[in-house]
Amino acid sequence: MIDETPAARAERLLLDVLGEGQFHRLRRTSYLDLPSRKYKGRVYRLDAMGNLSYRDAGEASFNTTLCIQPVEAVPRDDMVAARYLLVTADEDRLLSIANPITFGFFSLARALYQDFRQKHSVLSSSLMTAAILLFFLGALAAEIWAVVSLLPAQPVLGIVALLALLLPALVGLVLVAAGLVEVGRTASTRRARRRLEAEPV
Repeated sequence: MIDETPAARAERLLLDVLGEGQFHRLRRTSYLDLPSRKYKGRVYRLDAMGNLSYRDAGEASFNTTLCIQPVEAVPRDDMVAARYLLVTADEDRLLSIANPITFGFFSLARALYQDFRQKHSVLSSSLMTAAILLFFLGALAAEIWAVVSLLPAQPVLGIVALLALLLPALVGLVLVAAGLVEVGRTASTRRARRRLEAEPV
């Protein structure tokens, strides 16, 4: 008997887990779309590299990526099989262990907080997260104030203020834009979920 490589064993396991139809679809299209059993209208996308993301009802694209890292290095097809099984057989566990990553104000605040939380207390982490977010939003407010009131009255001081606060103000602008996008996406998802729940079964 020929010794199989770990990659070959992983590919055989993936074929067994997915079945021939889905295995060949994954190889052909490089992804599988899997409906959620827990949330009506949610669809998970699992790609051939093992990346997992989802879109909720009312969302046009897969905005949220679920980050799950193995403890040790494993063949790619083993990761795909494990994530497929989590979506289809144990979605509750998937959502309890995966870190959701989205582009949005609250996800950024959550990521900052979690990074601080690895080394600091809950109170310290909360205060540091709030201070950073307020600094960037305050810089945006100061930049607007410099343009509106300071620049016409004192041009030199206004230009100095503009240049000094330009970078943090841009970050503040990105935070505001991300917050607006997130509010719009959340409202759209809620409306779509209500429509789905109102549909007869």
